[in-house]
Formats: sequence, C-alpha cells, structure tokens
Amino acid sequence: PAIHLSETISRAKVQMRKSTLLKLGFVRKRQRSFIARDCEQAETQSARAEAEAVIRLKTIGGLREDDEQRLPDLRKSEASRVLLFLSHFFPLFLFSL
Repeated sequence: PAIHLSETISRAKVQMRKSTLLKLGFVRKRQRSFIARDCEQAETQSARAEAEAVIRLKTIGGLREDDEQRLPDLRKSEASRVLLFLSHFFPLFLFSL
C-alpha cells in the first residue's frame, strides 16, 4: 500500500520528537527500546515513501494502463501540466544562467 507523504512527514515528526527525548534522557529506561524501534521503523517508512515518490515522478509520462486507472484524472492532468511547463521553461532557465 502506498504511504501518503503527509502521513510520512507527520510520523517522522513524532519519531523525531521521541528520538530527541530519548537522546536527552527524558524517557524511562524500559521505554527506550520501544522508542528506538519506532524511530527505526519511521525512518524506513520515510525512505520507502521517498523512493516511491521518486519512481512515480520518473515514470509519470510512461505509466502502465493499470497504474493510470488507479490515478485520479485530476492528478494526471495536473502532473502533465507541470511536466509540460517544466519541459518548456527549464531549458530557458538554464541558458539564462
């Protein structure tokens, strides 16, 4: 199942707070192992979500038919507009530097 980026960010924030408390010593000793495990899981989930997002961005123009059916039409049209905009103006931006 796909992990939404906003969920991943909020989980990462919570885990960062727990990690900070753990590092500062404000957590009871028996809770430390649970928090450390939660932090590791959040980092793994965050990395996985980031990798999935990169893969989606790289393949947005060449999606398979079954993937296209899962995406809402709005996201497809929005993504195509963004890609069209970038493809036209990004080279101009590079040459202006």
